[in-house]
Amino acid sequence: MEILNQAMEFTQQYSLFFLAGMFAVILILVICMTVINSRMKELQAAYDDFMRGNDGKSLEGILKTVVEDNKRVKIQCKRDIDEIISMKKGLKATYKKIGIMKYDTFRGMAGKLSFSLALLDGDDSGFVLSSMHTQDGCYSYLKEIIHGQSHATLSNEERDALEMALNYNVDAAKLEEKQAQQATLVQQDTNETKN
Repeated sequence: MEILNQAMEFTQQYSLFFLAGMFAVILILVICMTVINSRMKELQAAYDDFMRGNDGKSLEGILKTVVEDNKRVKIQCKRDIDEIISMKKGLKATYKKIGIMKYDTFRGMAGKLSFSLALLDGDDSGFVLSSMHTQDGCYSYLKEIIHGQSHATLSNEERDALEMALNYNVDAAKLEEKQAQQATLVQQDTNETKN
């Protein structure tokens, strides 16, 4: 009981200070609530403007449209990717490496009417087609190439054509130089034969 009496006396003595402190706290809380309420109204106005959009459409409708467009674009991209993969597989099987050697079959014939043509795909498989022009006629031979190798024996010209195809766009200049050297040697042999 004595503690309660002491608390009552303390309250009576300092009640004015206690009330002033409470009033100050309430005043601070009211100011804070006013500031928060003002900020809340500004945010609500900004949110309403944002949701309404510039031309009166709702943001929800715009977002739904964007999501639908995104779904359509994803579906189209998947189709395009599948088509590209299919095309890439098809391109691997197409002949895209080429090598050709023109030559004279026999000495004394001119015009380089004979040739060996090598066509290879992405796996270095394909064929070598040789056409030999002679005085009796023209003869064609086809030899299969699998992964850059032939099971049939290749002539020098067929090997050069195959080598050119295997190194397509890599050593074309070197092979052309070799072809020019061979042409020079053939010409020299032809000249020696005539003499």
